[in-house]
Amino acid sequence: MSYTVFIGKFKDGEPAKIAVDDIKNGFSKYGSIRETSSEIELIADRDLFESGTFTKDNFSQLSLHRPSIDQEFKNFVFDFLQIDGTCYFSQDLDFIKTRSGEIKNFPRDMIEHCVTGITVVTSPEDL
Repeated sequence: MSYTVFIGKFKDGEPAKIAVDDIKNGFSKYGSIRETSSEIELIADRDLFESGTFTKDNFSQLSLHRPSIDQEFKNFVFDFLQIDGTCYFSQDLDFIKTRSGEIKNFPRDMIEHCVTGITVVTSPEDL
């Protein structure tokens, strides 16, 4: 069974772009990247996830397939959540986690469909 989680960015209830430089800089301590015109493939040095991609279209997000959900993965996610307006969520919206309490950034529909509601995290252990 495949499991995918995401790190996305929102502003005023709408999808927003994550800067490509933020992805490159944020991922540099975890591995390398392979860039095409439409996406960035994340190549982790450790077993953080089976595969990771970042789309560079109008709504950019990190898609992380079969994540390890160990401490190193939690550190990785927590680092990316320092980007303003970002959140970490499951494909079924079982959870939405963010470092900022600015819930107004997230789409109302997303909030309403989240099983647990939005959780503000203050450390990797909260993930």
